Amino acid sequence: MTMQTLSNSSLPGMPAPVAVPSYDRMKLTAGIVHFGVNLANGGLIHRSAAALQSLAARS
Repeated sequence: MTMQTLSNSSLPGMPAPVAVPSYDRMKLTAGIVHFGVNLANGGLIHRSAAALQSLAARS
């Protein structure tokens, strides 16, 4: 069995058991996903600090 390199051009030729995206990957844009865990007040303080840092980085 030969190892195939994963790339946009190799996706259409993947064997049947391999799940490939059904959307146009070229239309994707960068973004931020936030997974918050509320650990009493410590979690709230962390989320607010992370939000401020994210806004500063995007400016």
